[in-house]
Amino acid sequence: MDYIFIFHANLHYSQLPPDKKEFVIRQSYDATLKILREKYPDAHFCFEASGYTIEEMARLTPDVLDNFKQAFADGRAEFMGSPYAHSMLANFPFEDGLKSLEFSMETYDKYLGFRPVSAWNPECSWNKRMPEMFERAGFKNLITDWESFLISTRPEVRETEYDPDRTRKDGKNLPYYPVDPDDTTLHFPLRITDNLTGLMRSDRICNELLWYMMGQSEEHEEQATVTIDKPLKAIKKWSGKKKEGFLIPYAEDAEYCGTTGYFFLKYYNEFRLFEPSPESLERLDALLAEITKTAQLITVSEAVQKYDRIEDVKIEYEDKMAWHRTFSDAWANTPWAQQLAPHCRRIGDELREFEKTVTDEQQKQLVKKGWFHLICSENSDGRWPPPPLEPGKWNIDYCWEHVKLADEALTQLNKLTGK
Repeated sequence: MDYIFIFHANLHYSQLPPDKKEFVIRQSYDATLKILREKYPDAHFCFEASGYTIEEMARLTPDVLDNFKQAFADGRAEFMGSPYAHSMLANFPFEDGLKSLEFSMETYDKYLGFRPVSAWNPECSWNKRMPEMFERAGFKNLITDWESFLISTRPEVRETEYDPDRTRKDGKNLPYYPVDPDDTTLHFPLRITDNLTGLMRSDRICNELLWYMMGQSEEHEEQATVTIDKPLKAIKKWSGKKKEGFLIPYAEDAEYCGTTGYFFLKYYNEFRLFEPSPESLERLDALLAEITKTAQLITVSEAVQKYDRIEDVKIEYEDKMAWHRTFSDAWANTPWAQQLAPHCRRIGDELREFEKTVTDEQQKQLVKKGWFHLICSENSDGRWPPPPLEPGKWNIDYCWEHVKLADEALTQLNKLTGK
């Protein structure tokens, strides 16, 4: 059994103040890399970041970005890509999502010197054109969500785990259906299309590691003793009795290694954001020490190369499903998302019309500029969280600033074309 650790870095995080971005890069991303590089040189891992996150790392901490570039060059780490502005892709037109992926690819070329082949789909949101979007952007591998897949394809799981109202009135999580831990769809690459391969992450295992990293029990007892036993037990269970293929124990926000990220606000409605958490790094170190005694850590691309792809399982998802057994409309239906939506639709419609007619290079650059600011205004964390939590003011302002900049590009286009 091989294990894959994916650290999802996002400097567009909801309510992450701009003046704390360098703190997060150093306290979390670089500190995690240091543990892996210095203590586990044979362990390979995945680091994923949006185009925006890579640009901010280059601007604020070029030394940290150089450290990661060396890890990529050495083969110790695989870099994974995602949309430029961390868009909830299922909530926007296909062309918008594709543009966001393409802007990221340009950014990776510029700052990393290559384009990644493995992708992270923010919040694992889905619609029928998602595979085409990632393929056209140049990706070959895509992380997908096991819970969404099980609910969408297996009636017995759906009956237990699916909430038709899409909300829990009692505030409790729905129970998990007891799926066989040896289920091959969790442990082997899967055919999404001829040219796109999927690998499943699962909350059944990833959530256990997240709570462990934060040193919390589900009862949220301040003095609760959180030991390594629970995550190790979860890893053992979901490795299956056969221990064939791979398992992805951690495919979560990188910020939970080194900081508290958004954890206490998300789970307890406590306004505690991105506090230092050196203990989480110590817990990660302890976990890696145990895992690497008997198993190898590999990357997504290494898993795809090592294990035969399952070709006869149909990968299907209900439209707009997302990870954590939720739906992308949770991001689309907040008041601030609905305020932004008509402006984004209008801008997108106008840009699509201009693309059909402009031939002058100056006009083409203005169209590209308009698209860039549009996809930035479609940042998902500017639409999250839902009530009763307060929105992150910086994220909301960020979206509106880019709406204005997209409109300025359209105004210039109208003047140049006489419209």
